[in-house]
Amino acid sequence: MKSTHFFRRVISILFPARCVGCGGWGRYLCDDCLFKVGFLEKQYCPACKKSAILGFASHGCGKRTSLDQLISLCWYRGVVRSLVMNYKFAPYVKNLESEIERLMLQSLSPEDVFDWSTGIVIPVPLHKSKLKQRGFNQSEAIAHVLAKIVGGEVSASLLVRTRASGVQSSIKDDRLRVQNVRGVFSVNKALIARYSSAKVFVLVDDVYTSGSTLQECARVIKRSFPQSSVVGFTLARG
Repeated sequence: MKSTHFFRRVISILFPARCVGCGGWGRYLCDDCLFKVGFLEKQYCPACKKSAILGFASHGCGKRTSLDQLISLCWYRGVVRSLVMNYKFAPYVKNLESEIERLMLQSLSPEDVFDWSTGIVIPVPLHKSKLKQRGFNQSEAIAHVLAKIVGGEVSASLLVRTRASGVQSSIKDDRLRVQNVRGVFSVNKALIARYSSAKVFVLVDDVYTSGSTLQECARVIKRSFPQSSVVGFTLARG
């Protein structure tokens, strides 16, 4: 822990924070640019993608979905897109958890997440080759921030990515996105008994676009935990 703190301190000295929006010094998302963030004013059904109270799929559309609820905080544009892109790909811009926490505190309310406090928070996993290349899983970092705010236990080992797949953002056809992630996730069988009494699983990713990744993760989880609810949470929505 001390070595990590020291490393981050050195990085902050050598590469001081600059706002991803305006380039101002001091932090990665300044107060002025935070004010410009496009927070969602309503949530959407993960099945039909129409407006639904708190993003619940049980609003009556009747469409099939493995996700029972979906919550996203911001639109994936402007400074939020810059924040996510820098977080994932900029070599010296990794410590953005404080900025992500500010976004959550700005827009999350107890009414959105009333039953997540005892839930199991699961980041969408990276394949081991991509994890080695990138050095960290941004969804896992977001999951820890979320659990800090709303409670719940983070489990980064329950869901496993068994094989690499093509980059979802490069695929424009939603049907091909579904095919691209089909069968790439599995539940860690060694942990099933440990979480057998869990009522809610909260899947965490950085950006929601077509929903195919979260739907596939939820499908796999429900296969092992059929009596549980599966919620999707993303920082941004495309």
